[in-house]
Order: sequence, then structure tokens, then C-alpha cells
Amino acid sequence: MKKVVNIVYQPGAGGEFLTWALSLQEPFVTQKIHYEHDKNKWNVHGDHINFHYESWNKDDGHVPHVKIDPTWITDDTLINLHREHANWILLPHLHEDHLKHTQQIIKNFDDWNSVFIFLIATNEKAGKFCAGLHDVKLTKNKGDLYIAPEQLNSHLKHLPNQDFSCLDPFQFWNSNKESERLFRYLERRFSIKLDHIQFNELKKLWWQRNLDILEERV
Repeated sequence: MKKVVNIVYQPGAGGEFLTWALSLQEPFVTQKIHYEHDKNKWNVHGDHINFHYESWNKDDGHVPHVKIDPTWITDDTLINLHREHANWILLPHLHEDHLKHTQQIIKNFDDWNSVFIFLIATNEKAGKFCAGLHDVKLTKNKGDLYIAPEQLNSHLKHLPNQDFSCLDPFQFWNSNKESERLFRYLERRFSIKLDHIQFNELKKLWWQRNLDILEERV
């Protein structure tokens, strides 16, 4: 059975950097990255990262079927990585099309040994942090800043039965405790050993560069 860690995140939460940083760990498939220093923007690309494609069926009310890209090169022994924006999850009330979109994404991994990491702001401080980075790196699909924890839990109940872990972006990048918790979770889940010290060094560099950029804009 193939293995995959799916990183689902709001813009500005550091999802692509987390995807790349995990890919440097020995148990994961290595990812290519394009880096924009002036924005500290990390773009994962290449044959080993998945991009979904959509096929339309008029009998389903024009809701797209979201499928795994058949050109995605996966590994049978290492842990594959997939990342996906989840702007829909910040909405106070679920939009049916967005929900179906994400349900279909998750259903694609029914036959995989998969986990889903949600990097979502659940308080005003984290929301402002993500929004600030979003303004630097992106120009659209901003959405709300954060969602209350109870609303997030309510949204996740609508998704197919999967193994989830939810992380607050500000706490995750600003606290070794939170990243250690994620690493322990992945180590138990996949029976692997990860190098948290290496990850911490990368995390510090990413965090400091973002703070510098935000300070330059004040």
C-alpha cells in the first residue's frame, strides 16, 4: 500500500515550505523547489508532487470530479507528499461545491496509507500572520483570516473518515513544541524516525525571513 502525507493549508500558512522541508527527511520523496527570496515564496514543482485535475459531468450538476493526476510519479516504499489549498474551510458556512471538491480529493486516497495535516488559523493572531504573508506572496483567494476551533471541527465532520491532524500555523512555526508534536505523530503513524533538529534549523530560517519581510512593509 502506498503512503502519503497530505498537507492542506490556507494561503500564507507555510504549506509549500512544510511540504519541501518534510521531503528532505529520509522517509519522504524528495521535492523540487523554486524559491523567490524577495517574497520568501516556496513553490514545490516536478513529477513527484501531485496536482489534481478536474473532469466535468453534466449529470452531477456541473460539480467537477477531482482526480489524481495520472502523470504523478509516486514511490512504493517512501512516503509521498501532496499539498492542497483549502480556502473553503475558512468559510463560516460550508459551500457545497467546495465541500464536494475536498471530499473527492480525500476519497482519492482511500486505498492509500494516508494522513491529512490541516495547517489552519484558529485564532486572530494566527489569522493576521497568515493574512500578512498572503498579501506578500499572493494576490487572490484571501478569504477570512481564521476560523474558530469549534467551526473547524464541525467542518471536518463532513469529510470522509480519514486520519487528521490540525495545526495552528502561528503556533507551529513559532514553537518547537508544536513541530515536535507533528513529528511524533508521523513517527508513530508510519513507524519511521525523523530528524527534528534539522527541521528546526530550516524552520528558524523561514520564520525569520518572513518576520523581516513583514517588518520591511510596516
